[in-house]
Amino acid sequence: MIDAGFVPDNLIEIMWLGQSGFLLRSAASAVAIDPFLSEHEGRLYAPPAVSALGGRLDFLLVTHDHLGAASNPSKNLPDNYDCRAVAHHPTGR
Repeated sequence: MIDAGFVPDNLIEIMWLGQSGFLLRSAASAVAIDPFLSEHEGRLYAPPAVSALGGRLDFLLVTHDHLGAASNPSKNLPDNYDCRAVAHHPTGR
C-alpha cells in the first residue's frame, strides 16, 4: 500500500475494500466505489477499517443497493470527510 498521505503524480493506487468496494487514489483525488464499511451478517469478508481510506475522500460512488443496515455506505465515514456522494437511482422498487 502506498503511504496514505502520498501517491506519486504518475501513479493511481487501486485498493480492494472487500465485497465490491474499491478505493482509487491519485496525487489529485480519492474516490471510494461501493465501500461497505459496516459489520453485517451477509458480508463475505470482514469490513476494512475506515483508516484504509486514508485521510481524504473526494467522491463516494454507490452503484447498487446495499444490504439492510449497510444501506448508507457513508454512515461509518468520519465527520471530517468532505466528499461528494453519487448514487444510482434504484429501479423497480
